[in-house]
Amino acid sequence: KLLIGKAQIRYHGLMMLAEGRALQDAFSRQLDKVVIQRLYDTSQQKGLQGRELLLRARRGSATPGDPVPLTAKLL
Repeated sequence: KLLIGKAQIRYHGLMMLAEGRALQDAFSRQLDKVVIQRLYDTSQQKGLQGRELLLRARRGSATPGDPVPLTAKLL
C-alpha cells in the first residue's frame, strides 16, 4: 500500500521489473519515483515471504555449483 499525493496505490503479488518501470514513468517527481522503488522492493520481499532465491547450475553430469543468491534489480 502506497500513498502518493491524494491517491493510494496497492500492489498484490510480485511486481515485474517492467511493471515497476512503467509505474515510475507515470510520475515525474523524483520523490514519487523513490516511493515506487520502495513499493517494488516490498513487493519482491512479500512475494518471497522473506526468503531468499538461490540458483545452482551444473553442466552435464558434473556436480552442481555453489548456490548463488538472486537479487532483484533496481528500477
